This record gives sequence, structure tokens and C-alpha cells, in this order.
Amino acid sequence: MPKVTGIFDVIDNLDELISEDVAKWIKNPPQPIGLQNYIANRILYPQAIAASLGDLEIDLAILREALKKDKSYFSIETRKIIIPDILVSRIPSLAKLVWVFIDAYLLNLDEKTRPEIWTVVLRSNEVDETLGTIIAPHFKGSGAIEIKLEDSKQSVIVKQGGLMIVPCLKSHCKLDFKLSSGEILAQKDGSVEVFGGRLGLVIEGRIP
Repeated sequence: MPKVTGIFDVIDNLDELISEDVAKWIKNPPQPIGLQNYIANRILYPQAIAASLGDLEIDLAILREALKKDKSYFSIETRKIIIPDILVSRIPSLAKLVWVFIDAYLLNLDEKTRPEIWTVVLRSNEVDETLGTIIAPHFKGSGAIEIKLEDSKQSVIVKQGGLMIVPCLKSHCKLDFKLSSGEILAQKDGSVEVFGGRLGLVIEGRIP
């Protein structure tokens, strides 16, 4: 019989979490004792699957805090975020899952040295799959980024504080960008080629 696995089988630091930190990610958090018991159950039964959307929100909050303490799936040297395939099979929304990794790894990086372009990779026992790219401009004050993919007639605009996914199933996506009050690769406008895939391009405007 195949082993039943869950999203916390790849995380082994749940006992280090503080329930108050987890609660910050939950819109309507449960009572402290209830959240503590929930985390305890996830420690004892990491293979358990969320039974409701409310439970999934708590699981994603736990995962955010756990990843903040575990840098195994993040490399600032290679500018990669690595997602274990077990998480993709257990969490139905790839966009929500990537959002968790952004919150855990990118939000608190030093804005002076933070890279603006990150590759998202799905890691399995067989072969890594490139899922797409996160583009996180450096904004200076209130600004916006306009992006137009190669061969596309339309452009998309993401304001500072916003978050958008632009589909791009190609292995490589060439795009033109233009920023007001911000820059990518020390430029206010230009062109760049990035990785595409199942995820596409995540335009992340919430990071300074």
C-alpha cells in the first residue's frame, strides 16, 4: 500500500512555531488554545489533509511560518524558490502555494540587495520542472509596472501593493517592461527574457 503523505511531511520544525505568529496570517483566526491544538495535531499527524477551506487557510498559515524558519527551499545565490512536488499535489491552487513561499522568503529581504527576478522550480524525485518566474520590482514611492509579453497586443499594469499572475506557458517568455517610480535590473524600462511554465509570471508589487 502506498504511503499517505501530507504537506507537513516535508517540514520538521512545527514544534518551533509560535501560535501568535501563525494567527497573523489568518483572516479570522481561531481561539489561541484551538490554534495551539490544531498545530499539535499537525505535528502528530503531518499526513492529515485539510477537511475544509478554513482548515486549508490555517495549514497555509502554518506553512508560511514554518518556511520562514526553514531556508531549504530558497536560494538567494541562484535566485530560486523550490517547491516540493508533494505540496502541489495536496494544495489545489498553485497560485496560493507560490504566494505562501513569497510571503515566507521574499517579504523581509533587504530591499537594497533583493533580486527582482526569481525562478520557481518544482522539485520531485525524478526531474525538476520550471514553473515560472516571480518579478518583484523595486518601487520608489507610489508606482506601477506595465508589462507586455512578446507577440501580445495587450499590456498589463500592476500597481504597487498589487499581485497578479500573467499566463505564459512557453519555456521562455520575453517581455517589455516600463515602471513609474521604480526599476528592474536598475532600469525603468527595457526588455528581459524569463522562464515560463505552468505558473507563468507572478508580478509581485507588495515588496518595497
